[in-house]
Amino acid sequence: MHPKLEAGQVAYTQHQYAEAFQLLSLLAYQGYVTAQCLLGSMFQLGLGIERDSAAAKQWYQQAGLQGCALSFHNLATIYEVDDQNPAMAQYYRQQAKDMGCELME
Repeated sequence: MHPKLEAGQVAYTQHQYAEAFQLLSLLAYQGYVTAQCLLGSMFQLGLGIERDSAAAKQWYQQAGLQGCALSFHNLATIYEVDDQNPAMAQYYRQQAKDMGCELME
């Protein structure tokens, strides 16, 4: 595991979101799936940064396309709750399920 990714995950779990954002941002742009999913979460929930559903969707989409089922699950939640778009929510819910994530059952 990349040392900055590990440090970013630790900062995230310890609620040190400014540090987590700094560590994870570059890695997310470099294609690290875990960093993309965590940034999606930070944007979705407004953890240490301003809440931004569009940015959350972007990061979740990128991570999901690389095989992160949890990102598609979280993306479905945004479409269901924030966007009131049940068709898109169902699409991403099915994508997550097809990848083995059944959190929404």
